[in-house]
Amino acid sequence: MDGSMKRCVRGVLLILALLSLAAAEGRSQEWVVAINPGLKVGWVLGEGGGPFYGVEISLSAMLNSYDAGKSGGYGFGLVFNRYSVNGRRVTHVGVEAMYRGLGLQAGPTFVREQDGGSNTGISVEGFFGAVVFAHAERTFMFDGTSWWHAGFYGKLPIPIAGRLKGLGPG
Repeated sequence: MDGSMKRCVRGVLLILALLSLAAAEGRSQEWVVAINPGLKVGWVLGEGGGPFYGVEISLSAMLNSYDAGKSGGYGFGLVFNRYSVNGRRVTHVGVEAMYRGLGLQAGPTFVREQDGGSNTGISVEGFFGAVVFAHAERTFMFDGTSWWHAGFYGKLPIPIAGRLKGLGPG
């Protein structure tokens, strides 16, 4: 296994560890489920890079953090984003884990090149924030290419359920 794949595996293992922490801490807390649509902007570094823009939407389950004295801020979710850079369309689907504003997400990435070609890979992203997030992401394509990108995104959380059955109280 090469170095970049090892880093990707470590990132996925860290996400699983954060999910375990969230589950262990949240057994007696109330969970809030939300849909979070947003916009994403930033810069792709390296060959074919440049400014990018796109959309992101996630479905997340977070511990209710209205009581700052309790252990709010743990959570997990599913994320979908799509962005464009220099005619390249990138679609990503992943799982995410969060702890008090810090988070990681990873999953498959699908690229449609301007010339009609396509490619598939894996992306790992770290992020920090609440409604506006700073992020840095590394994408490893199965053809051996990879790139970094960094930027910001804003999300509007829309609660759809007060509790996630089986994890929160009663």
